[in-house]
Amino acid sequence: MTISHHKPLLWMSAKGREIVEKHETRVSEKRKKAKVYRKYQYSKLDSYKDHMSSGRRMLESFDRATRYFFSHSTMVLGEFQEKVFKATRIAFLPKMFKDDLVSNLKFLRKHFNVDQLNNTIGVKLPRRSGKTECMALIIAIALVSQPSGNCNMYNLAGLQAREFLQSVDKYLKVFEDSDEFGWEEVRRDSRQLIEIRNIKYGATNSVKSYACALKGNGKVNNAARALSLLSFFLYIYIRTNYG
Repeated sequence: MTISHHKPLLWMSAKGREIVEKHETRVSEKRKKAKVYRKYQYSKLDSYKDHMSSGRRMLESFDRATRYFFSHSTMVLGEFQEKVFKATRIAFLPKMFKDDLVSNLKFLRKHFNVDQLNNTIGVKLPRRSGKTECMALIIAIALVSQPSGNCNMYNLAGLQAREFLQSVDKYLKVFEDSDEFGWEEVRRDSRQLIEIRNIKYGATNSVKSYACALKGNGKVNNAARALSLLSFFLYIYIRTNYG
């Protein structure tokens, strides 16, 4: 009985070695026939460009953070909010890709059905359609997912500015326990500022929410204007339709 049990085991062992040897031979032959590029040629390869494109990495980071949020939150975007979210994401692209924009036009045309890219958009929506909450969510995602995700928001009055920050803070809390998009607070001013350091990039990003004039030219102070020069944020003009 002992001998009869060992025979199939010995056969399987030999057969296994034969399969492994054939596989290693195929892999070895494939490597020998593979095209070898010179060092200066790598920068011209599409695969290399894909890997090195910081714009694609930042876009993927933004999208991953978006997926994380909706998988860990009960929030569901309404029809108008989805349109604003998609339009804003497209408007972020020039800021994300910067010098890589031209070299990635083929990629962008394939993934985004747009004829031109603008980093400023105007949005007109009915009252109570979720403008504030949608923008607060977008800014929270930018704060945790970008290496330079500083955002400014201009509101009609001080109460609106504070309420906007509260919404951003609410959405930031969804990311607190994320291994990729977690963050720690750096400083806070409940009237106009939340500043965090995100885990993914170790970057210090802030959202500033200002109250502008109800009438007149809506000027903000010099500090606010200076902050508008930071590298990653979007001016978004949102007009409420009271009609």
